[in-house]
Amino acid sequence: MPLVREWAKATLAGGTWKDALFASVKFPVPKFTLYRVICERLETTDHVTDAIECMQQMENELANETDIHDERAKWIHAFIRRCAEKLGRLGDAAVDARQHDTAITRYSAALSLDPTIGRSIYMKRSKVYVANGLWEEALDDTDQVMTLDPSSPWNFEKVLMEWAKVELTNGSWRNALKNAASFKVPILSIYRPLCEFLEKIDRVTDAFECWQQMTNESAEERDMQAKWVLDFKQRCAERLRRLGHAAVYAQQHKDAVTHYSAALSLNPAAPQDIFTQRSKVYVAMGLWEEALDDSTRVCRFCLV
Repeated sequence: MPLVREWAKATLAGGTWKDALFASVKFPVPKFTLYRVICERLETTDHVTDAIECMQQMENELANETDIHDERAKWIHAFIRRCAEKLGRLGDAAVDARQHDTAITRYSAALSLDPTIGRSIYMKRSKVYVANGLWEEALDDTDQVMTLDPSSPWNFEKVLMEWAKVELTNGSWRNALKNAASFKVPILSIYRPLCEFLEKIDRVTDAFECWQQMTNESAEERDMQAKWVLDFKQRCAERLRRLGHAAVYAQQHKDAVTHYSAALSLNPAAPQDIFTQRSKVYVAMGLWEEALDDSTRVCRFCLV
């Protein structure tokens, strides 16, 4: 093995891993050993992408060899973990050098290799997305961070405050809201950093206007939701009433009572007809007390 390592070091210094494999065709060394030495040398010299490609070719080529399957599987697992961690460190180095696109590429490669290293890499990539002004991507990664670690200090609030700072430095809060239309976060989470940053930079009038629109929009949203719920309940009650009538026509009295009772539980706008119909069904079933109760309720509505 030491001799093979020296060979890999010398060969890869001036050639590719594919050249090295071609040159080793007649070596009296197990194929797995050759691949392993080449991959580890590439890893050592930070040629991680090449190392992964070499490993993948090894997996394809040696897939049917079962004599060292367990040893190979164990080595691959550890190798992937090391490569993912190295890609994370290389991403960190790219961030330090302000090479943001390179950092994103390396962090993404690390995550694709080993998702279990996720939280810290998602957080780092999110911060790079913020630096590049890629807000939706930053929010998506932040969502992953918060899913993996709900107590993480890196959250939507941090990202959106940075977003507000950028948007409001040269623009209006109304344009900022338009630009945030595709954000997958609650609308109030978007308004809050806008209002707070406007306040911070003494644009208090704008901050107050933004707050007023937030209040109005939230109220409208609540009113619309309440109206939808009311309309939906009334539609459901009417449908249940019709189902009750259909059950009566089919002489399915128990089903009719169930449908009428469900309709009444939704507080329909005009319950008298439903009480009347249910009372008649109770009569047909010989349930006299229930029939009288419903008749009494109908009489009370008539007196109102």
